[in-house]
Amino acid sequence: MQKPVSSQIPRGVGCPPPPGMDPRKGKGRLMCIKVRMLDDSVGVFHLGHKALGQALFDEVCRHLNLLESDYFGLEFISFGNRCWLDKDKSILRQIMAAQSDARFFFTVKFYTPNPAELEEEYTRYLFALQLRRDLARGELLCNESTAALLVSFIIQSECGDYSPLDYPDYRYVSSGNVQFVPNQSPAFQKEVMEQHKKLIGMSPAEADFNLLETARRCDFYGIRLHNARDLEGVEVALSVAHMGIKMFHQLNCMMTFSWAKIRKLCFKRKRLMIKIHPDSAQQYKETVEFIFDNRDDCKNFWKKCVEHHSFFRCPEPVESRESRKLFHRGSNFHYQGRTQKQLMDYVREHRKRREPFKRPLQRSFIHPINTKAPIFPPIYGNQQQFQQQQQFQQQPQQQQHYFISNRLSENNKNRQAVENTQKLIMNITSMANQNGNFIGNSINNTKRSSGEEIITRENGERKTRPKVNFIFYRFKFKHGFC
Repeated sequence: MQKPVSSQIPRGVGCPPPPGMDPRKGKGRLMCIKVRMLDDSVGVFHLGHKALGQALFDEVCRHLNLLESDYFGLEFISFGNRCWLDKDKSILRQIMAAQSDARFFFTVKFYTPNPAELEEEYTRYLFALQLRRDLARGELLCNESTAALLVSFIIQSECGDYSPLDYPDYRYVSSGNVQFVPNQSPAFQKEVMEQHKKLIGMSPAEADFNLLETARRCDFYGIRLHNARDLEGVEVALSVAHMGIKMFHQLNCMMTFSWAKIRKLCFKRKRLMIKIHPDSAQQYKETVEFIFDNRDDCKNFWKKCVEHHSFFRCPEPVESRESRKLFHRGSNFHYQGRTQKQLMDYVREHRKRREPFKRPLQRSFIHPINTKAPIFPPIYGNQQQFQQQQQFQQQPQQQQHYFISNRLSENNKNRQAVENTQKLIMNITSMANQNGNFIGNSINNTKRSSGEEIITRENGERKTRPKVNFIFYRFKFKHGFC
């Protein structure tokens, strides 16, 4: 059986091409997909060009020998924004629409509010790697004392007990240019050393569990901010978590919409509408609206809300209703996977058959992670995003809090040119349809029947072809909540 420790897998190792399939021609054409794991190792996977996202996710979980896989997901970059790989759609279609290359990132998708619900030690180990990355990137915001305690748990899990012979002074915290928090100071390293001295005798499994227990009490545990505006034009940041939707203003949580209070969550174009259950004292239904920079950002956040609600609240996933109409209003998107309740029941049944988790050997030095490079490298020479990330690493920690919201809003500027081009194409197509001409040819159309038309070209050639109508629809996406 393959060892479950991802850090023991050599870099660049993945699934070899299946025998008898030529990646250059025919039906055996393959895609070479690279996935960065939580320990910075890179797995290479070869899948067919028509493979769905579920096939890639299954290959990654099989590569890691992961049982509690529904807590995790694969991310990729779409115009500077993080998007989850849709398991029900083609991989090639998603990366071509995002103008991205075949690079994905294996990360935690659903942050559990209770670490005791994680049945396997290997899953808690992967969660600890994710929290270490969030802390180093400046995404898990907390005060200095809490950050020092979190770092001490990380060092205890990786290096073991504190020893004056191995660690004569506080500089061992940053040995090998290891960076646990942005711009860690000598005073912070001394506090980490004092906290590390108190953890003598704690096992690596206990250190990972205490790391999760401490991190889950932080306000920014599992928080991914999405820039938006309210109806008055005030800039806010929205995030979805296990309890509901949070609204932040200048990194202060101003309001939390719990799932129990939300009656319906829908969006139309770039407007997100949260409909709240009316209170007994109110005589009307309350609706809260937020405006995003564009429609894709709004839909991306709406899909994350649907997935979080289905995973944490529903006993089983809600099946999508199949529409018999050719054109229908609304979105057929629904959560693909097991809910938290189904996952816990499945793990309890299959846990006894698995081998115990074997950790990497403890060492006297701290294993560094790639914290200086952006978590998502720049796509197609986007130097502006890369420079902003480098400036973010060099700023003081207080200024980084305000830099997060600015960075999220500036990532959408590159998309404006693409949207203008799409609008121009739609206008030209609509004008060509009204005039009876097709783009790219000088064609005179003579109607023959309701389903056919005669095409007369400039050289006198006449040809019959099926009639083509360009129809544009405006959709309104809805999703109900239980």
